[in-house]
Amino acid sequence: MALDTTALTSTTPGSALAAGSAPQRIWHYVTNDTIAAAIGSNYFNNASDRLAAGDIILISGDMDGTLLAQGVIVRSNASFGTAGGAIVVAAFASS
Repeated sequence: MALDTTALTSTTPGSALAAGSAPQRIWHYVTNDTIAAAIGSNYFNNASDRLAAGDIILISGDMDGTLLAQGVIVRSNASFGTAGGAIVVAAFASS
């Protein structure tokens, strides 16, 4: 399936992590897609107008009764501010 931008909400208004840096945000995304699909290539591209490099996305959902959760970091977004740009995310390592 495709990203549902209405299910992507910012949990923080953004705060600079260091002097002169861009604000970083934490997002929450709810989906019934698999984690593999959500962290796959091009999934978050339709939100490139809102997601910046360094932002964190907490993905949660329920795949037909099987709960899922994964954290990802936006590694790059060359088109920040423009919808449809190429976003690269990387999953947090699990232990």
